[in-house]
Amino acid sequence: MDKIIFIPQKRTQRQLIGFLYPEEINQVLNTVNINTAIGFRYYTILHLLYESGARASDIAQLNLDYLNP
Repeated sequence: MDKIIFIPQKRTQRQLIGFLYPEEINQVLNTVNINTAIGFRYYTILHLLYESGARASDIAQLNLDYLNP
């Protein structure tokens, strides 16, 4: 009977966040300090992710040559 305890439980998936409402996106963007170089960089990346709908891995692979001034 003690062997039943050692049977691993069934794994379950965690519930994913499907999307953020515009107010929540604005809250995230407003937390970034755009007065510093790093903050402005983070703001730009977050804004690009939001506006384009791209995945983070897609943005990470961008080169400056891909962008038009």
